[in-house]
Amino acid sequence: MTGEVGGGVGFFDDSFALRVIVVGGRRYRVRSNASDQRLLELVSEVERRAMAVRGLQMVTQEGILLAALVLVAELDEARGRVDRMERVSRDSLLRLVARIDGILGGVSDDQGGICVEGGDMVDDVGGEDGEVVLGEDAV
Repeated sequence: MTGEVGGGVGFFDDSFALRVIVVGGRRYRVRSNASDQRLLELVSEVERRAMAVRGLQMVTQEGILLAALVLVAELDEARGRVDRMERVSRDSLLRLVARIDGILGGVSDDQGGICVEGGDMVDDVGGEDGEVVLGEDAV
């Protein structure tokens, strides 16, 4: 049977249980906080991709390795797209704040922040989590 998941055997911490999965007929012990259903979905996807790599009817270790490499490449491309989208969103937000500021009659400070009505200063857009940081002083 492909895509088996066994129950937890021990714990790494409170959220990562030691689990047994079967991929291509081989058992692997992994630590995961995913549900049995999610692990089955992931195992099924790996097996599907492993068979598709060489057009095989069964999963081989080489197929699993190649499927993993393809998945990592796809993840890397997706991260690049997310990074680009974050930059575009941040730039768009800065332009939007500047336009709103212009409409409301705010003034820019000398340090690149934007004063908005009410005295708050937008010091930074795009901190670690892409948040807008409001400063205490308005110029």
